[in-house]
Amino acid sequence: MKKSLIIFFLFIHLFCFSQSANLIIQVNGKIITYDFSNVYLKFDLDGNSKKINVDYIPGNLKLTEEAWSIIRNEPEKKFFLNVDYYTYEKGKQKIAKFELELTKYLIERSYLIADIYDFRDKSYKRKYQYLTNKNYLVQFYYRPDNGVHGIYIPRK
Repeated sequence: MKKSLIIFFLFIHLFCFSQSANLIIQVNGKIITYDFSNVYLKFDLDGNSKKINVDYIPGNLKLTEEAWSIIRNEPEKKFFLNVDYYTYEKGKQKIAKFELELTKYLIERSYLIADIYDFRDKSYKRKYQYLTNKNYLVQFYYRPDNGVHGIYIPRK
């Protein structure tokens, strides 16, 4: 009986108080596994900007309790996930800074995929540059209860 209670409370703790979100970030069709740093969430609270560092392991975005409380208390507000992505071309290191706009609805989806089109690759620049004034474009895919949905990009 005692073991079953411990197991029950362990499962309750894991499922109810989870502080991570299922998120996969891919750039130009490749999942980034190690070429990133400076991952943090940026919230705009009453005109003040607040940064909270988070850990990202591909498929798992670990949020602090403070970040979750802000997200839960203001579910309709948007917040930003900032990621620095490093590439090496011809022996030179290049850094791209991506800012992903998220909401509580998106962060709570299972299997959320952030597909980033980096315009340093000219083939993506030709296809999608007309949609934004940034050097990149983010498209989200997620799997709700009834099929696969996403924020789709119109083609020319």
